[in-house]
Amino acid sequence: MKKIILFCSLVLLFFTSCQTSVDLKYMVPSRVDMGPYRNIAVATVTPDRGFSRPSVFIRTSDRESGRMYSKIYSSYSSNLAFSVADYATSEIVRQLEESRYFSVISPRETDHIIKYSYNPGEDFSALGADAVLLSSIDTMYINEYIHSKSKERIVIAEDGKEIVVVDTDYYYSVSCTLKFSYTLVDSRTNKVIFSDSFSRTFSDDAQIPGPWFSPPSPLYSYNNMIRGIIKSMVFDFVPHTVTSNISLMKNKPENESAELAYDLAKDGKYLAAANEFYSVFSSSSHIPSAYNAALLYAISDISKAIDILDEAYEKTGASELLELKNTFLRMQKSTEEAQSQIEGKSPGEQGDTSYNIYRMYI
Repeated sequence: MKKIILFCSLVLLFFTSCQTSVDLKYMVPSRVDMGPYRNIAVATVTPDRGFSRPSVFIRTSDRESGRMYSKIYSSYSSNLAFSVADYATSEIVRQLEESRYFSVISPRETDHIIKYSYNPGEDFSALGADAVLLSSIDTMYINEYIHSKSKERIVIAEDGKEIVVVDTDYYYSVSCTLKFSYTLVDSRTNKVIFSDSFSRTFSDDAQIPGPWFSPPSPLYSYNNMIRGIIKSMVFDFVPHTVTSNISLMKNKPENESAELAYDLAKDGKYLAAANEFYSVFSSSSHIPSAYNAALLYAISDISKAIDILDEAYEKTGASELLELKNTFLRMQKSTEEAQSQIEGKSPGEQGDTSYNIYRMYI
């Protein structure tokens, strides 16, 4: 008998946890309004000019590691800063182009105007540029060293005596930091549209396999950091689609006439379910049916969904209906703002001009 009760409880739990829900897609405007700035001139990324030359050998942090690994060459050279900046430049161009939201004017053309033009605004406009993207790596710092970890263990010798043996493992520890910043400039007015910065760190502590050890170049780690930073930057520039998952309202108070609509929704027949829910609401003022009808209509027609919620709220005054309507209104407004950016009708970011920004990047 107990097994039957347990089985029934599990079945009930399964069905209550599988409540039908729908995905509503809507658009979100970009964090940085790039509506009027769709043609971007990309300048070469400026490397960290203060990046220090590494020591010939990696330092050791204790006597034991110094005894074993005092002659391990550093994993990088002073050219690393330039390699990272070059990669950042190519990654900016690649990700902007792959967004299909921007046209890109090459770093070669952009750099030439910045360095040699007497009237950058006029020359950038002649190329069709709306904005200039100036970027720099402000900080690159690497801390690498070798250290040891020892632990004792007891072994039994042939004569039965206990002997303390010390096992020592050696580790290569590295920490990489990076700060990247960018400034967007209106190519016609020289106003700073927007600026931001990103900081990233990477650290590792790997056991050294043997005396032949050669540490890996940190270039791979820096390139990974750069790739993530540029992805975040471009994401801030481009409107995107998001999905909100909302569950149907349960049939409480229960209305048997609504069961068919619930079954249709469960089978993915959303339009038929919406029509059925609305029919049930029209005949009985059943609040869950009004809620669910609006939710299902919103998949393809959010304005119709809002009208239904207005009608239902006027009849019932149910707070759930007003809450869902406010959710739909936020989605609708968000989509309209994003669409305005896509169509180039948004005002764009408003900046200021107080100095010749290009001089910092020459």
